[in-house]
Amino acid sequence: MSFFQGEKRETVKLNKRVRIIIGLAGSLVLCIWGIYGILAEYPITGSLLIPILFAAGGFIGTIGGAMELKRMKSG
Repeated sequence: MSFFQGEKRETVKLNKRVRIIIGLAGSLVLCIWGIYGILAEYPITGSLLIPILFAAGGFIGTIGGAMELKRMKSG
């Protein structure tokens, strides 16, 4: 019985790592999209607020995901 419990824990840990990596990639894309919207000659939207929110949210998510991934690897 303990063999299967250990296997389940590894699967849960792998799934958590995959979720973190997917979130990290999504946050990075969001940040890049926001920076592109800020720097584009013709903005994506009429307002500059939306690209700034995308860039800030993506940056915060990227930093948080990187810290979580680093903590998972060390722990």
